[in-house]
Amino acid sequence: MQILSEKFDLGDDITPTTPFAELDLDSLVLVELAVILSRTYQAPLDEEELTEAGNIDGVIALLESKRVAAA
Repeated sequence: MQILSEKFDLGDDITPTTPFAELDLDSLVLVELAVILSRTYQAPLDEEELTEAGNIDGVIALLESKRVAAA
């Protein structure tokens, strides 16, 4: 969550299970987030994967699955 809060103003009531749809994140924001996460975790991500993940918990699971697949 820290990476997100550094780059985006998410507010105080956001949790890891808050759906991205409730945050009104448009595709451009999700593309930017995908780039940030890809660079930070050396795991290629795209906007569609983040949309499917749906929330922060989903993104964490996605990143963990990519790390396992790369090992």
